[in-house]
Amino acid sequence: MKEPLFTFFKTPGANNQTLESPLGLGLIDNSKNVVDAINRTHDQFVWEIKMGKRRVAVPAEMLRSGGQFAGNGEQTHPPMFDTEQNVYEAMYGDPNSLKITDLTTNIRNDQFEKSMEFFVGEFENEVGLSQGTFTATPEGLKTATEVVSNNSMTYQTRSSYLTQVDKTIRGLVKSILELAQASNLFEDGRPLWSGDIDSIDITVDFNDGVYVDKEAQFTKDLQMVESKMMPKYLFIERNLGYDEDKAKALIEEVEAETPEPPVNQEVGAFGFGGGAGDGEEDTDTDDDQETS
Repeated sequence: MKEPLFTFFKTPGANNQTLESPLGLGLIDNSKNVVDAINRTHDQFVWEIKMGKRRVAVPAEMLRSGGQFAGNGEQTHPPMFDTEQNVYEAMYGDPNSLKITDLTTNIRNDQFEKSMEFFVGEFENEVGLSQGTFTATPEGLKTATEVVSNNSMTYQTRSSYLTQVDKTIRGLVKSILELAQASNLFEDGRPLWSGDIDSIDITVDFNDGVYVDKEAQFTKDLQMVESKMMPKYLFIERNLGYDEDKAKALIEEVEAETPEPPVNQEVGAFGFGGGAGDGEEDTDTDDDQETS
């Protein structure tokens, strides 16, 4: 056997918790306290919503049923509110001073939202993601340098993980080929595959998760087309999402609608042709000079 029958995925980065271990760390091992803060903030906000429901304090007599009503011993006290309502709270006190009082408190959604955004932003920084990856609307204006830095942070983190994933997949394919060569594992005694594992070209394509700046790609591809280093149909495929046949048909349609300039006509800097009129004007000037 040339290759092991198992593969091991190691996360990028050093293990700063167990220095002697060859194993990597989990994605959030260094930011568990931030994750706990996010969870606590969310739980407290749920409790805030629960405690912020509508509550109205009313005298207990309004909710109590039974007893004499208006001094009539035959008629009982009817409930003053719907029994299914949980808005009203029975309060005891001086009947003359106790009135219907709204006890509802405002929900501090703005404070909790800002706290959540702060902890989520801190989590983005610690795991190596661009700011705004998890937050819906990152606040504040950013310079061009900050934008490039933020975009490259997620790209670099993704590239580091893809390098390890690529290595793991290649090792897994070689392990499968090792098993396929073991003839004693199959009933007919013949291997499923025979060949040199080292000569196999293993290609891992992560095209389904490409992280590309579309605007930067458009500008770069356009420059390559203008310098005749990329065909036009490939530019349309990459930036407009058309297939090759549709891209070539579009190019033919555009070229058919674009008139070709005359071959022998010179075009000036402002689009005007330089013709005989310019030459005649120069001749008249020369004749005037000879006469004088």
